This record gives sequence, structure tokens and C-alpha cells, in this order.
Amino acid sequence: MIEIALDLGAAIEAAHGRIFQVQDQYGEQRSAVEQAEAMAECGRIRDNSRAETEVLQAGCASAMVAQITSGPTVLGVTIPNVAGLIAAGVECDAKLASLETTTENQCQSVLGQAGLQSARDELQRAEGQEIMTINAEIDAAIRSSDLEVQRASSVALIKNIRAEGLLLQIETEEAELAQRTAMTAIGSAFQEVAALAQDRARTLGLMIEDSPDNALTRPHFLQARLEAAGRVLPARERTIRRVYLALRALEYELNQDLPALRGTLAAARSPEDIMGLMTCLAGIAEDYRLKHGYGQPYLTEVSLRADLFGMTTDIPDVDGSPATPAEQFAALLQDPLHRQADGAVALPFALSAFEHALFSSWLCDDRIDKIEVKLVGDYLGDKEAEVLLTRQGLAGVRRCDGADLPQWSAYVPYSFERDQLVIQAGVNEWGTAGPNAGYAAWPVHGEQWTLTIPPPAQSPANVDLDLAHVSDVVLRLYHRAGTIKPAGQGTFTPSCG
Repeated sequence: MIEIALDLGAAIEAAHGRIFQVQDQYGEQRSAVEQAEAMAECGRIRDNSRAETEVLQAGCASAMVAQITSGPTVLGVTIPNVAGLIAAGVECDAKLASLETTTENQCQSVLGQAGLQSARDELQRAEGQEIMTINAEIDAAIRSSDLEVQRASSVALIKNIRAEGLLLQIETEEAELAQRTAMTAIGSAFQEVAALAQDRARTLGLMIEDSPDNALTRPHFLQARLEAAGRVLPARERTIRRVYLALRALEYELNQDLPALRGTLAAARSPEDIMGLMTCLAGIAEDYRLKHGYGQPYLTEVSLRADLFGMTTDIPDVDGSPATPAEQFAALLQDPLHRQADGAVALPFALSAFEHALFSSWLCDDRIDKIEVKLVGDYLGDKEAEVLLTRQGLAGVRRCDGADLPQWSAYVPYSFERDQLVIQAGVNEWGTAGPNAGYAAWPVHGEQWTLTIPPPAQSPANVDLDLAHVSDVVLRLYHRAGTIKPAGQGTFTPSCG
């Protein structure tokens, strides 16, 4: 029985020794693994920090280069922005310091968490060992065993690994310190370059200012410049005036105002501005012609007696006898209301687009090309006569894109100053001189037309002309017009794009 008890005690002592050995061994291994993982995580944090540091340093270098070339220009030389350089350096240092502090805090947090977990494991092991307390002899036996020697060797190996990790961390920190020192040196070099560039610009400014060929300090250069400006400005004014007339002509052609282009012309200063505007005008005119085409020629004869004054039938005369339309027109010419002080006879009339219209309402941009006049009657002498045709006041045309517009917008009015033409008229046939183009491009429709037959004292061609025998005056209008586009196609929008 005594031998059995001794063997049982030896077995228990051996079992206890193995339990504590396993707990200590695996506890140390868990602690080592947690510490190694914490150091690895710290290393990854530092790697990320170094990558961000390189990005920040590249951005700082770009910012400093930009500040070197962003200063004011002195006589064509760009001066560095020293204040900007200093501010960029301070900002870069602050960002690097913030990144370094964040990295250190993260590393310390990771390492602290690993140490806390190791301490918790150690406490749990101690608690278990206290619950399973064994006597001092079993502890001595365990410490003197081969397993304890192996555990001590493992602990020493773990401490060596930790020491090597700490040495690597120290070397990494030294490399980061060397890198920050290099960046500081680069910042100082940028500032030195900026200072040198400022000195260079200042020196060039002094050299140019002291140069005998400097136009700003030599009076004769200034005088030549003023004389050149005196030659250029009149030419520029003439150019602006001609471009303005071209712009107004385009507005007249489109039947639309172009206020934006007027503002562009008012602000134009350089030849490039004027050429760009002329190109724009040409493009708008081409776009309009591509959309609406060119006007087609038309010929319309207008009888003053029948078409304008409505003398188409006989009416009773004062003595009761019938007065023919020819006699009515001859009487109209001799009416004192139409007789002028110099002996001329003036017949005012209107060619309206709305009341008693003589031209098709489907025509748009209807403008005159040429005009002929013929006097009709018996005993009017030779085949030559002379009349005056006067126009002034309101006139207008229909827009080719006005099908979708109200009537007051589709008809574009214009106001013309007084103008008159001398026309060689024919007698009972058209004159030998051919049509007169003095009213070319004027609208066909107009409110104030006046046909005047001058007296022989002013027009010798009328010396054998007896107004009592003039039975009619016929106007032949050569005009050019387009056709109004169908509804639904929209209006023309001028654009330089």
C-alpha cells in the first residue's frame, strides 16, 4: 500500500508539472504571437505613414515650384512669391508633424492593446495556478526539470525577437528623420532660388531703366509712339465705322436687331477682335441664306390711275356728261391741291402691305431692284419725259420666318429719311435710259411715295408735255423676294457658334 501511494503521488506530481508547463508554454506563445502581431500592425501603420509622407512631400515640392513662378512680373521676369513659399513650407511641416503624431499614437495604441491582452492572459494563468496550488516541492521539481529549461530557452528567443524588432523600428525612425532633414534642405533650396530670382529681376529692372534705348525714359521714343498712335486711331475709327455699317446691313437683311454683336463691336480693340466679328457676320449671313435661300426676281406694274386712285369707271361730270377714267386722271393732275409753287405737279400715294395691297402676302423680304416710269396719253410730244420719285417715312417687309409670329411681329417696319430720284420716263412706252436702281434694297411697301412732274423750266424734257392729255402714270417695279416658310419651322436665331 505504501508503494502504491508513493507511485500515485509521483504520478500526481508529474501531472501537475505537465499542467503548469503547458499553461506557461502556451501562455508565453500567445503573448509572443500577440506582441508580434501588434508590432507587425505597427509596421504596417508606419508603412502607410511613409507612403502618405511621400505624397505630402511631392505636393509640397509642387506647391513650392508653383510659388516660385507665381509672383508678380517685373519687366517680363516672374518674381517668386516668397510669402507663399514660406507659407507652403509651414503648411507642409504642419502636415508632416500631424501625420507623424497620428502614426505614433496608432502604434502605441496597438502595442498597448497587445500588452493589455497579455496581462489578462497572465492573470488568468495565475488564477488557475492558485486554484490548483501545489506544494513548493512540486514547483521546485518542475523548475528543475528539462521542460523548464526549454521554456526558459523559448522566453529568451522571444526576447531576442522583440529586441530585433525594436532595433528595426529604431532604424526606421532614423531613416524617417533623415528624410525630413532632406525635405527641409529642399525647402531651403527653394527659398534660395526664389531670392536669387528676385535679385535677378531687380537687376534686370535697373539695367533696363538705365538703358539709353529705353522707350519709357527717352522723350523721342514717346513722341514717335504718339505719332504712330495718331495714325492708327483714325484707321481704327474708320474700320469700326465700316464694320458697324456692315452689322447694320446684316440686321436689315435679317430683319432682326443684333444688340449682342453691337456690344461686341463697341468693346473691340485689337485687329483679332474685329476680324473675329467680321467672320461672325459672314457666318450669320451664310446661315440665313442656307435656311431661306436667295430672293427671286418679280416684276409688277402699278397704274396710279387704276390701282392707286381707283379710277376705273366713268363718273358724271359737273355738266352731267360722263367723265372717263383718263379724263378723271387728267383733271387730278390739274387740281390746284397738287400744284406746287414752282409749277410742278406732285401726286402722293402709298403702297401698303395691308390696305389695298398690290403685292402677294406670301412674299417676304420684298425689296426693290429697279424702277421704270411711263406716261400714258395723247399729244405728249416726243418719247422722252422726266419725273421725280420721292420716298420717306415708314416702310417695311415681311419676315420669311414669320409664319409662327403674330402679324405685328412678322412685319418689320423701318423709317427712312427723305430721298428722291430723277427718272427718265417714257411716253406711251418705257424710257430708253432703262430702269433706275436708286431705290435698290428699299422695301416695296411704303407709306409715303410721291411722284412729281417738274415744269419745263426745271426739266427741259417736259417742254412738249401737256398735262391735260396725261391719262395715266405707270410704275414698273423690278423687285426681289422670297417665300414665307411654312408654320412650325421656328424663327431664325443668329449665332456665331
